[in-house]
Amino acid sequence: MSSFLRIFDVFSSRSEASLKPTHDIPQTTRNRVLRWVMELYSSQRSDQGVIGRGDYNGDFWNEINRRILYRTGGGQLGSFGGGREAFNYLLNCSGKEFLDFLEDIFSADAFFHVSSGDDKLIDELNKILRLDNLPYHVTHFVKN
Repeated sequence: MSSFLRIFDVFSSRSEASLKPTHDIPQTTRNRVLRWVMELYSSQRSDQGVIGRGDYNGDFWNEINRRILYRTGGGQLGSFGGGREAFNYLLNCSGKEFLDFLEDIFSADAFFHVSSGDDKLIDELNKILRLDNLPYHVTHFVKN
């Protein structure tokens, strides 16, 4: 599957997304995840398998903004530009769309600059989801 088509191969497009009428993601979870992502992509962390040097937040958020625009079919998410639009959108979007974003975190081009590909970061994200007793988790990478 091409990288472009992978934009649409996310939680909200899968059959399991329709099994529940809503997928509530509390504001506390959204805040924690977004803070965690900002630290991850700015390489502010020297632990947990982060290997990158430099700040990849701009690249990451521009890519996320692009993905959201394609998935929603929107022309513009807001009036701030790039990453701020996506960030603000994720604070208020549907639960399904936020779950799509969780997959985006690990499939963005910039991810390979900030991680060695081990499962520590996925474990961290899953811990954040468990703090609010959410019934969701991100699976570990499949390694061939």
